[in-house]
Amino acid sequence: METLLKDIRYGLRGLWKRPAFTIVALVILALGIGANTAIFTLIDAVLLKPLPVNKPEQLVLFDDSTGEGTSTSDGDPSPGQVHRFSYSAYRYFREHDSSFQELSAFRSGESGLNVRQTDSQNGGTAERASGHLVSGNYFAALGVNPLRGRVFTNDDDSPAAQPAALISYGYWTEKLNSDPQVVGRSVLLNGTPFTIVGVMPQGFFGVRVRRAPDFWLPLAFQPQIELRKSFLEDKNVSWLNLVGRLKPGTQIGQAQAAANVQIRQFISDQVGTKAGDDVKRAIANTYVQLAQGGGGISGCGNTMRRRSAC
Repeated sequence: METLLKDIRYGLRGLWKRPAFTIVALVILALGIGANTAIFTLIDAVLLKPLPVNKPEQLVLFDDSTGEGTSTSDGDPSPGQVHRFSYSAYRYFREHDSSFQELSAFRSGESGLNVRQTDSQNGGTAERASGHLVSGNYFAALGVNPLRGRVFTNDDDSPAAQPAALISYGYWTEKLNSDPQVVGRSVLLNGTPFTIVGVMPQGFFGVRVRRAPDFWLPLAFQPQIELRKSFLEDKNVSWLNLVGRLKPGTQIGQAQAAANVQIRQFISDQVGTKAGDDVKRAIANTYVQLAQGGGGISGCGNTMRRRSAC
């Protein structure tokens, strides 16, 4: 111990006599520690940290690429991987599924919203916000409960239903002052009145790893939210991503095989019995690529997880 104390005193005297060297050394140490901390934080966020939902390891994505948007076709099948799905394809998967406890859909991308508080004088000042269209069973599939109120059910996801909305924790605290009476409050979203039925918990953002949208809205109200024609019955418009929760004992490989049979059968049903050889070959070469969904959709995270699995 006496020798150690002498060494420490000697080292401190040496540093004191050479202040320039000491400052440079401290700066290098600080930068190194800071860089390592930042790298670990990034890895924890995109690789190690799962989605804040119940049993995220059971979740499966029907494509984990980060692409968003809407694609249309002329009705002829195209060979290769299917990245986005029509509402008709989603319903077909649900009706013929045997692999998932719940299979849900969500809009490929978010929607811009013009928001007015209906309890304000003159309708209130319009504000901009973001909204995400999801199926009625989206929250049941993810296994997440609201902080206040309730989540959507399949009954909410119908054009005949009363328009319902869920809000994020951030929107509730920042824009609505954490109003304890927010459930039941009405807001105008792109001109349509919606009733707030629940507030999602802090830290929940959905499947895409990003800032949470301000509102979640049922898929059935896509025409009112996007102010365009309905995509619900248009079989040639692909605008949805799918995420499901595997049944106990079902492996992702089994679900993959079943999903490929289903997508080919769905396309065959759409084309009909008059398909030529070229169309049949295209259908046979069409497939979906399932991926583990516990980490959500994140470009950086997906790349790091694939590399770590190699």
